[in-house]
Amino acid sequence: MPPTSSSVHRMDLSDDLAPLESTVPQVKCDERPNGCLNCERLQLTCVQHSSDQPSESLITPRAITGIKRKRTFRVCIPCRQSKIKCTGERPICSRCKQKSLACAYDGDAAEPAWTHAVTPSSQQHPDTPSVSPPRHVSSVPSVAPQGEYPSSLSWLFARELPPRSKLHQLLDAYFNNVHPIRVFAFVHKPSFMRMLDESLVIDSANRALLHIMCAHAAKFHVLEYSESTSPLPREVIQAAGSQWAKIAEEMYFSDYSTISVVKLKVLVLLHDHEARLGNYAGSFLLTGLIVRMAHALQIHVESEEQPGVTNDVSLRESRRRLMWACYMVDVWAGSGVDQLTILNEMDIKLQLPCNERQFLLQIPHVTETLRPGEVLDPTSTETIPGQPWENMGMSGYFVRIAYIWKRVLRYIKHLDAVHPPWVPNAEFEALNKEIEEWKYSHPQWMSFSSDNIYIRRESSQLGALFIIHCMYHHVLCDLHRIALPNLFKMREPFEFPPEQFGFMAKLQTTCFENAQRVSVLTSTILKHGVKYLADPILPSFVYNSSRIMLYYIARILDRSKQDAEPTTARTLELVELNNRALRAMSQMYPLAEPLYVTTERWLDKVRESIARGAPLDPYIPPQDPVDPHAEARPTPSVCSPPNTETSHIPVTRMVQRPINDHLNPMLNIAAPPPTTNEFATTNTYPYSITTPSGPIALDPEAMQDISPPQTDQIGNVYYPGMENIEQPMFDLNDLQNFFEWENSENGPPPTGVDGLGPLGWNNLSSMQ
Repeated sequence: MPPTSSSVHRMDLSDDLAPLESTVPQVKCDERPNGCLNCERLQLTCVQHSSDQPSESLITPRAITGIKRKRTFRVCIPCRQSKIKCTGERPICSRCKQKSLACAYDGDAAEPAWTHAVTPSSQQHPDTPSVSPPRHVSSVPSVAPQGEYPSSLSWLFARELPPRSKLHQLLDAYFNNVHPIRVFAFVHKPSFMRMLDESLVIDSANRALLHIMCAHAAKFHVLEYSESTSPLPREVIQAAGSQWAKIAEEMYFSDYSTISVVKLKVLVLLHDHEARLGNYAGSFLLTGLIVRMAHALQIHVESEEQPGVTNDVSLRESRRRLMWACYMVDVWAGSGVDQLTILNEMDIKLQLPCNERQFLLQIPHVTETLRPGEVLDPTSTETIPGQPWENMGMSGYFVRIAYIWKRVLRYIKHLDAVHPPWVPNAEFEALNKEIEEWKYSHPQWMSFSSDNIYIRRESSQLGALFIIHCMYHHVLCDLHRIALPNLFKMREPFEFPPEQFGFMAKLQTTCFENAQRVSVLTSTILKHGVKYLADPILPSFVYNSSRIMLYYIARILDRSKQDAEPTTARTLELVELNNRALRAMSQMYPLAEPLYVTTERWLDKVRESIARGAPLDPYIPPQDPVDPHAEARPTPSVCSPPNTETSHIPVTRMVQRPINDHLNPMLNIAAPPPTTNEFATTNTYPYSITTPSGPIALDPEAMQDISPPQTDQIGNVYYPGMENIEQPMFDLNDLQNFFEWENSENGPPPTGVDGLGPLGWNNLSSMQ
């Protein structure tokens, strides 16, 4: 007799799945010709057309009734929210297709385990890990980057994750390059690798984390191929793995209202990925989600111990590191602007990250808080061995210098509400002292020595060591730039009286010295490989170093002195080294390319003016960064032009600034004891750079050519506002910091942040 719609058949299983036969359910056959729809949906082989089955002509229309009444074990999110029966098709169900809705599924948590067990083995590569593909992200195609790349790298541009062997290569690249820098080391590698090998990365949050980690790693994998095997276009390096970042992003936003620690890790890494690709508007918008989710998870306070959990130590440390990573994101986005800053470090009741050995081995530990010498629970040190400051890792010291940097940025953006820097007990003096104390608090293993360079390179921490020391010198440059108001176009700069010109010269020289040290550090690390310049903020640091050095030799250096010529030559060589680093970093960061192109143009102007030996046009103030196409407008000098016939000292009027006492609590600066302003940086490095002009040593004793002038030599020094009519070097119109919008004369633009980086406002032009 012909079969009816109620007939039932078993699925045809391969021999290797025979032991599972007892667990295979019976599936109702819908009698569809040429294959059962239920079996097709479950990716099973239908056996209805065996020799004992009737021919197709015997199947009546009644046999295919009831297809729409089938049950499904998966319900998409739109159908569940509307409380409507879902047909369960992949990648889009019938209802969502009919109503043009975005069909998405929660993940594989609701999928019965037997569906994985009966998947034909012939459809899976033997090395492919048991990571379910994000089927709901069907709109993400494979990446087709501009430029050619070998077929052996095509898997880095495919939509699906690679097999297990290559997946392990990617994760090694991630943990060696991205994991150590800043505070990104919040993923416990042994725990994550165990989950991957045991096929536990099945929920959507962990799969999104795996995708974004692979997206970061793919760029370093292609970069290594480009340096070791065959050079590749920068577009190929930057595009590698971007499709996986897009998948991770869509997986997150398909269910963004569900919060978890894993999802917060995804957001932090997505933020960094957008910054690496130059999408500063996108990364800025993600900062709000990051901070708000951190608040919702309440990871800003220490979590309670869970004695029954074997990995409790690593879980708690991971939460701490994740919170400090969120704090770093907020510091980057806020950049000292109150309206853009969300997190208050006073509300973070956490100890700083421990060293990597304790995190890796899950060793209980106690470290200090953001303030040196302070611990959350003094009694905990009695039961846990080791000194708190000895347990701190490089990430902890990085968080502290970023905390100082945040207050430095706020200080230089509120100069109208603070004391002048030459006044005893001023905010400037307290900040400068705190920076130096941070420097001298370092243990020996954090010094930038030849031995530590190779030690940290062996432990994949060379990039982390470099960014900490580079950050230190950049913070000093930011603090001392108050003596370079024309370069940074400050809104209300200090007006130094004649008796303080010597002090102002010291500030300018200190800023110049630290800009040089940034160049030396960068060129030293570049010798070991561009992959160690792994932080996307580095192009801005290097660019800022070049601007300061060029401005100093063009507007401040006394070119009548005998050593002015070698100082200029050595400085230009350091700028060339900076440009070499920017050119190398352009392989990874789109931002670096326009920066080194601009710097090359500056260098050409300087070389041309030196070769001619003739004066160029007088100095023109920088353009307004809010309107880069506007013509430059001359601004009045804070100092009157010097009268060369009567005096070498310009006449300056002293303006009494109103002091707002309420600002000190905002800056979190404790008033130091009265001291003099006779300070100088004493940070030295036991190395130098060999250039065609000779070695460049940055020890203060060896830098006689840039030592600050004596009081009786003030007339031979050129200060901001003193027009160097006799020997102008070149037009400094390009030396404007493109992202100092809050110091513009017309005030800040209506939207955006200066934390978007150089040219950041242009990046916002595409926003709707």
